[in-house]
Amino acid sequence: MIYLTVYVDDIVIAAKPADIETVVRQLSARFEVKDLGRVKHLLGMEINFQPGVILCLSQTAYIERMAAHFRMEHAKMVRSPQMHNERMPPIETDKTQVNDESLPYREIVGSLQYLVACTQPDMASVVRCLGKYNGAYTRANFTMAKRAIRYLLGTKNYGLVYRPADTSPLLTAFADADHAMCADTSRSNTGFVLQLNGCAWMWKSKQQSRVTTNTCASELVAACDCVDNLIWARQLLAELHVKTETSTVHCDNQSALHVIANRGNSKKVQRFAKEARMIAEFVDEGAVEMKYVSTADNVADIFTKALGPQRFEYLRDRLNLEDVVSVWSNVHERMD
Repeated sequence: MIYLTVYVDDIVIAAKPADIETVVRQLSARFEVKDLGRVKHLLGMEINFQPGVILCLSQTAYIERMAAHFRMEHAKMVRSPQMHNERMPPIETDKTQVNDESLPYREIVGSLQYLVACTQPDMASVVRCLGKYNGAYTRANFTMAKRAIRYLLGTKNYGLVYRPADTSPLLTAFADADHAMCADTSRSNTGFVLQLNGCAWMWKSKQQSRVTTNTCASELVAACDCVDNLIWARQLLAELHVKTETSTVHCDNQSALHVIANRGNSKKVQRFAKEARMIAEFVDEGAVEMKYVSTADNVADIFTKALGPQRFEYLRDRLNLEDVVSVWSNVHERMD
């Protein structure tokens, strides 16, 4: 099996060494090709890979450049990107108080968003919050954005760490919602993470597109979004000839699980019966299993609300975000 990933003119090949040589030779026969060997840097990411042992994805250099660009390389570090239970203020409507062009607010948010897309799922919630103010930001919003950079300075060596598993591939998920948290719209937040053998693989933190009148409904919307992406991920794995067992989706709302089991037959959430029935169909097919998890152990909690340092760090560890420098050093010590 040979896998090729292409981004513009960058190609990464995953295969046995002999097959890689064949592909490179065939490409070179038709195009001008520069073979850079084993991938170490790609699209702003640092990649440390020891076949059969470990794979680490991080963005230390990117974070350092970003901090220097915004003149924050010597800023005081903090343990979490947001303060515990930090409430996001309503969007400022006084046009004289917003969009100070001397503050590079949108540039910071864009830089942070790329980190979330690549290697920093722990930043997803704060970037969602900051993005809300792109059209009308204030100095207070700018201070919040700078706090996110201060957090990254203390965790710049952290990245995603993937280790081989002895079991067959197992795709699981955690889903969560934070009900009616938006001061401007009363909309809820959705958060979920897909994990392949316990390693974070796909994640999302976003505001829901419509208002829900109770917690159960907001949890159903979040679970539906999670399952929808989970099914896509299962189909992708199937195309890559990776067979997976039934995927467990963890949810911390008993009412939502009850509604799904009863196929949306509940007056309390009539408007969201479609979401419940969609999930129930995949449960019947054997693709998905819904399971209760306590709020304390729901990894997706980190994607829906502002958490204090202790809780934040606990859930960050559950996302397999680790100090890559330390991990890589330990790998080399064991190999020596």
